[in-house]
Amino acid sequence: MSGIDIGAILTVLGIVGAGLMAGVYYTFSTFTMAGLRRLPASEGAAAMQAVNLEAPRPPLMSVFFGTALVGVGLYVLAISDFEGFSSLLSISGASLYISSIVITGVFNVPLNDRLEAANPGSPQGISVWTDYQRRWTRFNHLRVAVSTASVLLLSASLVV
Repeated sequence: MSGIDIGAILTVLGIVGAGLMAGVYYTFSTFTMAGLRRLPASEGAAAMQAVNLEAPRPPLMSVFFGTALVGVGLYVLAISDFEGFSSLLSISGASLYISSIVITGVFNVPLNDRLEAANPGSPQGISVWTDYQRRWTRFNHLRVAVSTASVLLLSASLVV
């Protein structure tokens, strides 16, 4: 019986985590934001404020940040036991997932904070909501793309 392959375990955990997060982002990009846009602006903004209060809780955050920790582990393994193209794929996949966290922190979270500070029923709040929908969704599409690409590259690292 051979030893446990920590690299393969971390890679599978990275694939699952990045895939779950890609699914969360995809849900928002493909129908959640469109559904909120169908509501009167004050109701859509208030609904998104409620979602943003609920999101940073352990069920989501454990996957969001846990997958990043897995990515750091993959970096360490890929560098300490470099195996050519497979290691490059692993590093690239982990980097793409971690870039989704950077995108979230640099773009989506400040937009969430701006929306949270707005009164959804006020003219200013409606203006913030209108801007929010366009900009937040654009950056969310980017998170879908990089998380999905992470899944593909990490998966490829297992088979090359």
